[in-house]
Amino acid sequence: VNGSNYDAAVRVPTNSRDVSTGRVGTQFTIPMYDGRIFLPTDAAPSPGGDTPPRLAREASRPLEAARLSDHLLVARTARGLELRFDRAGKPTHILLHGRTVMTGGWPVICNHPMHQYQPESLTEPTIDVSSQEVTFAFKGQLVEGGKRISYTQTASLTPRNQFSLRYTFTVEDALDLRMWRHYFFFPVSQFAGGEAKAEGRQIVLPETLGDDKLLPSATQVTIAGPHARIAVTSSVPLGLVDHRKWGSADFLLAGYPLSGAVPAGTKLTVEMTVQVTPTGAGGRKQVPVSD
Repeated sequence: VNGSNYDAAVRVPTNSRDVSTGRVGTQFTIPMYDGRIFLPTDAAPSPGGDTPPRLAREASRPLEAARLSDHLLVARTARGLELRFDRAGKPTHILLHGRTVMTGGWPVICNHPMHQYQPESLTEPTIDVSSQEVTFAFKGQLVEGGKRISYTQTASLTPRNQFSLRYTFTVEDALDLRMWRHYFFFPVSQFAGGEAKAEGRQIVLPETLGDDKLLPSATQVTIAGPHARIAVTSSVPLGLVDHRKWGSADFLLAGYPLSGAVPAGTKLTVEMTVQVTPTGAGGRKQVPVSD
């Protein structure tokens, strides 16, 4: 069983048959979140090698991108930062060396009382890869109760572990919004005891729930823990709160650009740039390796 985030190449001690594929040999690839049954056999090995891992744990180049399926697109750096998107453009994982360090980056938009807009009318995502940047482009609509919001999204990643998300929205129908939120979640298990700072104010992230409001809204916020230091720059001011008060074990960094009545034809652009830096024990920054 391979319960990891990556495909795994495994070797078995005797000539065996993969029950799933019928292939005979001693080395096989088990896809991420999957398993295989291998039965010993006297049959001759199948010609050629097994399918190589689509996504091995270690990147082989400074910058890589892949479409693993219709619903999973991946970009990652040799420095360990990895972004995974679904077909609509929602980041499903933000990983550093295989560890989820944050989630979010996708807007949560809801009508009253709390009916969330869902992506529809999606175009095929495009991928542009160069030595300096991977860029994904997404386009579609967010729909709820017959109300539509058109959007385009550009997501980019550089070899220096910096990624950007840029959204352009056009409100197609008059809206009455309960919430429009852009956000990132940071797991309490990884960041409690670390530090956060914004607008010249610095705090220690609490181990236990106390005051839920941690930092006022700012366009530049930095959060550091024992594994990563994450600096976020946003066109929408983001405030930091302790989301344990609302039932999840996360620190929530969020901004709310629109609410209430929004007329048709309203346009909104949101840009967020995130720099992820691995840290050593105790949150100390590692000396960077020169390019």
